[in-house]
Amino acid sequence: MTKKTTSGRLGNTNRGFTLIECLVVVALMAIMVALLFSSQKKVLEFANKVKCTGHMRNFAVALNAYTSDNSGILPPSAYGGVNNGEVAIYLMPYMGITYTSKNLDMVLNMLECTGKSWRFGFNSYLSQKPVALVERPSEQIYGIDLYSGRWLDSNVLGWKTTDLTQRTPKPHGGKVTVMFLDGHCESRKVSELTRAQVTRNTSSYLSSDETKAIGSTDYDQ
Repeated sequence: MTKKTTSGRLGNTNRGFTLIECLVVVALMAIMVALLFSSQKKVLEFANKVKCTGHMRNFAVALNAYTSDNSGILPPSAYGGVNNGEVAIYLMPYMGITYTSKNLDMVLNMLECTGKSWRFGFNSYLSQKPVALVERPSEQIYGIDLYSGRWLDSNVLGWKTTDLTQRTPKPHGGKVTVMFLDGHCESRKVSELTRAQVTRNTSSYLSSDETKAIGSTDYDQ
């Protein structure tokens, strides 16, 4: 009786990848790359936020020292006023920096936020006002990220919408860095801030400012 031979095998260990398997691998690699870049972007955004907040806190410390030496009076911060309202000029000595044109440029560079034309602007409504005049310093905005400008004034709260209220994207994931008069700093959505936090205890204050947001949620991005 003749035995039948068979060439059948349990599996072909030399077969290559199928098209579907290759596509699955490519898709997985694309997902991993996307996750990597997404994580890297978040890390960079967080680093920029920390850097921006750190610089703002340096100005807050210097501001406190300045007012202590000047009978509790805030420095000039109104455009067109004394030294054109460049707050940095008055705070430089309290940051251990001698005033020179070159050093001023260096300090102004510290006002830059994330290198995207956003920079710190200071509250012009409080120019040369006594700190004691402010009833709620922990709520009063003294410094804030602005686009291009360095003066938080009636123009920014009014017609100059491209400096803050309607400018997108905001520098820190839909938020801006805010320095309050008591010295603390935090990231906030512009729609969470009210006009009263800028104008309160000044001649420009209106009772309606208490409930009027500086910006719309449509631009919190």
